[in-house]
This record gives sequence, structure tokens and C-alpha cells, in this order.
Amino acid sequence: VEKQKGVWASWLLFGAVLGSSVGTYFVATTFMIDQDGNPTYIPAALPFFFLLISLEWVLLKVVDRPPVAAEYRIADTWGSLGAGESQRVFISLCEVTINRVIAPYFGFKMLYDNFHFVDLDDTNPLMWVFVLLMVDFEYYWMHRFGHTVSIFWAGHQVHHSSEHYNLATALRQSWWQDVFGTLFQLPFALIVPPHMWMICGSWNTLYQFWVHTCLIDRLGVIEWIFATPSHHRVHHDRRVHKNYGGILIIWDRIFGTFVDEYDSVRQY
Repeated sequence: VEKQKGVWASWLLFGAVLGSSVGTYFVATTFMIDQDGNPTYIPAALPFFFLLISLEWVLLKVVDRPPVAAEYRIADTWGSLGAGESQRVFISLCEVTINRVIAPYFGFKMLYDNFHFVDLDDTNPLMWVFVLLMVDFEYYWMHRFGHTVSIFWAGHQVHHSSEHYNLATALRQSWWQDVFGTLFQLPFALIVPPHMWMICGSWNTLYQFWVHTCLIDRLGVIEWIFATPSHHRVHHDRRVHKNYGGILIIWDRIFGTFVDEYDSVRQY
């Protein structure tokens, strides 16, 4: 990825990401509570997604020497938005059937209700940290298999089909990834209450939006633990299948799939 000089743009976008995170939390916990009393974070985040996409587009127009890879093209951006919307439509159309036909006999809630052997206290903040770690650990392996097993790659490759790398790319998703991703979650139903898994899964998904940008450069010590745009740019290099972590990059460091952005430029 070509490095740009607009450090101010990098920090402006990073600040907007942090502000959007606060806004999403406020909207979800105040106005978007589901019938079970749980905040619905992803719908709450959608307006902030489009605000951040618009901000990135403006910044790319004004920074000195913007990265070519980050360019917004109408066809490519429309493809990303269309793929994301298609995924949501498919899930909505199948939701009733899944809830009535499959979930009662082979779903996360059914497994938890009948077979869980640990009771986690959802009033304890440490339990939420524990569940978030479990969600991110599961995501790492699901994501890794999504790149290394052909039948799973058939779904995930949609996300990697963009010709450009910008925040709109984060919305380029496929319905098949949701299907096979569910299978990786089921073992955790023996431990984690469904509402805690759902909420932490939403946090995991939302975190990954901001790493799809070329504008935010290296972030110092943050990159020792957390997945950042630098790490994820390596991941989207079609020559490199590395850096699978969702929120944490430590899984890649532990399991030998980490590649630094500077190393990827030199080696591949």
C-alpha cells in the first residue's frame, strides 16, 4: 500500500472512529433495545458507517498523494454496498425458517439451554471480557479456515474481491460466510449464554470496520495487541493469507500467522 503524507488526516479519521464508537454505544443502549432487552449494536452503527465512509472519501480528495489503493470508484463501492445489503436481505428472508425449523433442534440457544455446564455471571465485567476473548478466538479460527479451506473460501472470497481498499470494503460480505461461521460458534454454547455471545459478537464485527482503510498509518504499541489497519492491509494483499485476528492480533502472533506490513512489502 502506498504511504501518504497526510498524518493529520490519519488522526482525524482515527478520532472520528472513536467518536462513532461512542455514538453507536449510546444509540444502541438508548434507542435500539430488542424484545429480550439487549442492545442491537450493528443496526445502531450503520449511520456512523456511512458517515465515516463519507469522511474518508473527502479526506482522500484533499490529502497530499492519497494511496491509489484507497480510491473510491462508483462500480467498486456499489459492489461492496450491494454485497453487504444482499447478505442482510438473505439473513432476513431465512431468519423465520431458521428460528422455527433449525434453531430449536440444532442452534446455539438450544445447546446452551440443554447442555451448558458453566453459569457465567453477566453482571460481572470480567465475564464480558472473558466472552469477548472467546468470541475473538473463535473468529480467528473461523477466519483462518475461511482462507485455507476451499468450501469456506468460496464464501469469504467475496470480501476480498474488491479492487480497492477503503471503509466501504468492510461492508462487502457474503451470506455463505454467515452460514459456515455459525458452525464454529456452536461449541461455545456449552459455556457462554446466547445473549452474551450475541453482544460480544456484535462488538467483534463492529471493531473490524475501521481497519479497512489506507489513511490510518502505524499506531505504535497499540499494534502489539490489537488488530489495526496496518495489519489488515497485509491481510487483504492477495499474495498474503495472514493476520486473521478480528480485535486482537495476539492470536496471529501465538499461532504463527502474523506478518508485519513492512515485512510483507519486502517479502512478497
